This record gives sequence, C-alpha cells and structure tokens, in this order.
Amino acid sequence: MDLTIDQMLVGRFGVFCYLVTEPATREAMLVDPGAEPDRILGRVRERDARVRWIVCTHAHPDHVGAAAIVKAGTGASVVIH
Repeated sequence: MDLTIDQMLVGRFGVFCYLVTEPATREAMLVDPGAEPDRILGRVRERDARVRWIVCTHAHPDHVGAAAIVKAGTGASVVIH
C-alpha cells in the first residue's frame, strides 16, 4: 500500500504535524495537530482527504492544541495513548 505523507511544521514551537493519506480511498489520519488549524484543514481540503483519526502522540499543548478545531472540521475521532 502506498501512502501520501504531508509534513507540516506548525506553531511557534515548530512541531511537525503529518497528514497521512491512502490515495485510492482518500482515507487519512492526522498526527499531532498542535497549531494552525486553518492551515491543517487547508491541506486536508487540498488532498480531498477524509480524515478518520487524529492521533496525538502525547498531550503537550504543542501536539494537541488544534485537535478540537480540526476534529470539528473533519468529524474524525481523536486518539491518544
């Protein structure tokens, strides 16, 4: 299976957020949406991705800061360890 991985440097702490998309189905997950939700959602629209999961590697604000807004914009489930 080939995946498309978009890496975005977000927020004042410069944390990476990833949009991982399966091109055939357009199903996707977001990893660590820490900031800049409008920019993240813009990339989701560019890819025409259907985000199913928002994965937070841990709960520091620079990794979860935009999760609620991105969840509202995508309807995805938020998961964390």
